Amino acid sequence: MKCLTVLSILFGILFFSACESQLQVVEISNKEALNYIEKNKDFLLLDVRTREEFNEAHINGAINVPYDELHYRIDEIINYKNKDVFVYCRTKNRSSAAKDTLIYYNFKKIYVMHEGFSNWGYGLVNNY
Repeated sequence: MKCLTVLSILFGILFFSACESQLQVVEISNKEALNYIEKNKDFLLLDVRTREEFNEAHINGAINVPYDELHYRIDEIINYKNKDVFVYCRTKNRSSAAKDTLIYYNFKKIYVMHEGFSNWGYGLVNNY
């Protein structure tokens, strides 16, 4: 009986460890994000700034889901939960909080652009 209990515990630990190892959260620079974006097509570039900020200017290809709407609009991006998700805001505060929301909804590969949009400096879509 003890052997069965020990085996059950070991199996649980191994199973939990395997599930946990699938989550990947990385803080990356804007240059690293740009290099990835230029070479790949199947990913999500998530702008969590306000709609007004997004409409002023944003990174080409980004989808805007403001941080304060992310919980109730998660269905709009749920198909990306097993893909690479790059999340940015103006300075990193909202994107860091959005990362926690994405983890809650089981997104597996999250890249937080720690320099923020205010330091992007590459190609933009301007809607002035």
